[in-house]
Amino acid sequence: GLMTQKYDSLDSSMQNKDTLIQFERALVSVNPISLLRNKLNINEFEFRNPKIFAGIDQNGSFNWDILKEQVDQESDSKEKPQDSASALVTAIQLKNIRVIDGQVIFDDRYAKNFMVLNGFDIDLDAAYSEEEILLDLYLQSDQTSFHKGRKVYTEKLLVEIDTDLHVDRKTKNIEIQKATVGLADLYFQLLGNVKPKKEQQLLDVDLRFSLEVPNLQSLINILPEDLIDKKADYIAKGVVNIDGQIQGEYGKDKFPDLKTDMLIKEGSLYYQKKGQGIDLLESDVSFYLPSSANETSTFNLKKLNLKGVGTDLQLTGSGRNLFDDPDLSLDFKGYLDLKTFQESVPLKKDIDMQ
Repeated sequence: GLMTQKYDSLDSSMQNKDTLIQFERALVSVNPISLLRNKLNINEFEFRNPKIFAGIDQNGSFNWDILKEQVDQESDSKEKPQDSASALVTAIQLKNIRVIDGQVIFDDRYAKNFMVLNGFDIDLDAAYSEEEILLDLYLQSDQTSFHKGRKVYTEKLLVEIDTDLHVDRKTKNIEIQKATVGLADLYFQLLGNVKPKKEQQLLDVDLRFSLEVPNLQSLINILPEDLIDKKADYIAKGVVNIDGQIQGEYGKDKFPDLKTDMLIKEGSLYYQKKGQGIDLLESDVSFYLPSSANETSTFNLKKLNLKGVGTDLQLTGSGRNLFDDPDLSLDFKGYLDLKTFQESVPLKKDIDMQ
């Protein structure tokens, strides 16, 4: 085994463009006998209190590359002798790779995205060969914040990911064979593929997800702050089923399209300090959030039933521009006390319902 302390893997400045990781303490355990079989077995690798900086500059260049281009061995051997280390080790086995109480900063100045993960823990097993990389990964962060430009999408959000990944080293395709993603108290099942497009400096994303543990309160807690007043003192109950797809390219000024179908059953929503709210909330709705800022976000409301606070409504309809001056077109039966309704649900004050 090997222990190191107070080590900076690249330089002494955490957020210089080249720095990937700093840590207070590291423990490494290697099996030297495996080298006799042209393999490297690492039985334990532990980082305590690391600071990890993943940076992408304005030109799209990043400070990490775990999927380095493979050089054609036949043509390369004609030009220069084979590297002795690559000739010696043909496979790498990693077990008990741990990060304990770390911080991760993802600063993408190319696409203008910024993410911070505090209280960051990882457990990882991996197998690395000439053809593929297999990863069994669990990670969690006590507090995750995500900003795009000046807009805040999440703040202090609990995140968990438990997944198996298969990476094809030739095509660079990353297959997510199974994954459970936890956001606060919500847990999603996730499957699909992510493939880097190095020349275009993009990621091609094709993911499908479904909600594993439905709960209306937890769903409201992770909605964007532009839509919901997170400081409001409210209680939400009900069952939620969500299925969706994330598809498209991620890169500079690009996000994948998000398509979501959501079904809410036996829901209710109350302002605690006012003692009033929605007695019944049931809905069947589809959302489309486009990748481009030039496209329009939309929703298709197949059904929405509301009862409470002077309201007994059955609605259908559609909407556009969901997060910037919403434009709603609704057909309804029943009656609505609009003023009381707005005072009784925790919508942002600048959302004008007419």
